[in-house]
Amino acid sequence: MGRLKLHPGIKSIEEEPEDTECTSSNKAALACMINSEIGSVLAVMRRNVRWGGRYVSGDDQLEHSLIQSLKALRKQVFSWQHPWHTINPAIYLQPFLDVVRSDETGAPITSVALSSVHKILTLDVLDLNTANVEDAMHLVVDAVTSCRFEVTDPASEEVVLMKILQEQKASYYSG
Repeated sequence: MGRLKLHPGIKSIEEEPEDTECTSSNKAALACMINSEIGSVLAVMRRNVRWGGRYVSGDDQLEHSLIQSLKALRKQVFSWQHPWHTINPAIYLQPFLDVVRSDETGAPITSVALSSVHKILTLDVLDLNTANVEDAMHLVVDAVTSCRFEVTDPASEEVVLMKILQEQKASYYSG
């Protein structure tokens, strides 16, 4: 397979300078990616009859704690002023891991939450220099190995089980 051809005057990624503007745009890109993953999990939750009725956008008091934690992270993620490697990964992984652990969510919701965690782990957001990375990896392994979901559809359940194995592999190689 070949590379994409660039129009004249457009620099390739390798040619872009490493400066503070790139770092801040990188920070914004990570925040946008996590925001997108939050949106994905919430969207699947809204499609489910059990969660659709509970999802009330105006009154946080009526929302389930899983939805509240995802929405709180959504508000928080764009306000972080520090570089990503100084932020405890448990802060942005925990709401997804809570969904994975919950026995109130069905296989489709658990599957999307596992995909979100997998994306975060495979985008090189975490490395050995990340604050509390060992604790975060422990949380991921613990959540994945204690994954619980409501039994509804055998095909969806098989997908979740495959993602659990994929996540354990990603956690092993990331940590």
